[in-house]
Amino acid sequence: MTTMCIKLAGLNVFISYPFFAMLTFALMFDADGKKSLCILASAIHELAHIVAMKGLYNSHIRISLSLFDFCIASDNDIKHTYSSDIIVSCVGPAANFFLFAIFRFIGVCDTFAYANLLLGIFNMLPLASFDG
Repeated sequence: MTTMCIKLAGLNVFISYPFFAMLTFALMFDADGKKSLCILASAIHELAHIVAMKGLYNSHIRISLSLFDFCIASDNDIKHTYSSDIIVSCVGPAANFFLFAIFRFIGVCDTFAYANLLLGIFNMLPLASFDG
């Protein structure tokens, strides 16, 4: 078995063992805390997508975490519209831009602020696996 399944708040989360090992290794050697802040920014980004999907589609959501891929999918029998897909795609970067603005305005934790800015910009690139 190469993945473990966790049921979390009505979500089916599948985590591959190599992903879990990489995450553990990254956090073990995070002396300055910057990797942890980047992982937190990514988690907030993906959580925004999940909240939007639950709110718009009200369906079962499957999350798969593997070494080189992060996939969020809903039931196939749900009717998706272009506007709802655009909203789901935009809320992740919007959450990052919002957090950047808040943390820059407060002037606290510039590393977390800029991690959110870079993640938001990076995900707006027009590539197939990104949000743009």
